[in-house]
Amino acid sequence: SFVLQRTITPPTTTTFLAMTTNADAHTAMPPSKVGFLGCGTIAAAIATGLATVEGEPLVESIAVSRRSKAKSDALKEKFPDLLSVHDDNQEILDQADVIFITVLPEQASEILKSLKFDTKRHRLVSLVSTSKLDELAQDSGLDATRVSKMICLPSIAKHDGVCLHCCPHPDPLLTNMFSRASGVVTLETEADMQAAMVSSCIMGPLY
Repeated sequence: SFVLQRTITPPTTTTFLAMTTNADAHTAMPPSKVGFLGCGTIAAAIATGLATVEGEPLVESIAVSRRSKAKSDALKEKFPDLLSVHDDNQEILDQADVIFITVLPEQASEILKSLKFDTKRHRLVSLVSTSKLDELAQDSGLDATRVSKMICLPSIAKHDGVCLHCCPHPDPLLTNMFSRASGVVTLETEADMQAAMVSSCIMGPLY
């Protein structure tokens, strides 16, 4: 792995970007219980990538929303002993520790506000293109240290491509998870994430 340093405006502000890939050495961590609010193309790709890593298992269980039914049914058929499908989003939170929200931008806030998060157990990772870290923390009731944003391509299902993870507060568990799934660039600020999306031509708010 390596560390990149660059200066952003204002000129006196410096942020650090760390990149790790699935070829790097990883810290041994117990498998995670993960859940997906929304089950579209990206959610299905991430779930597949997490479920099929080589070596020690990365996830203990995966809970997903039924919508879309075609995606959730296909995942259940592929991973019958690992994955469960739910009509109630609160059931997903009750079963999982790492929660991915992958719904449409106009749905995210209402869904998060309707759920009861465990402030000591849950981590929230948003793949909603327009989400803001402070709004995610406010809507979920989680501390800012337990909220982050991630963006990736469907190729993560085949452990290909690199995720962008905006995580102002270091989180070794998520870094290990994403680096083993495909590779990850960890970014300190949302401004860094915007810049990285442009330079990498990855999906973002303008997609």
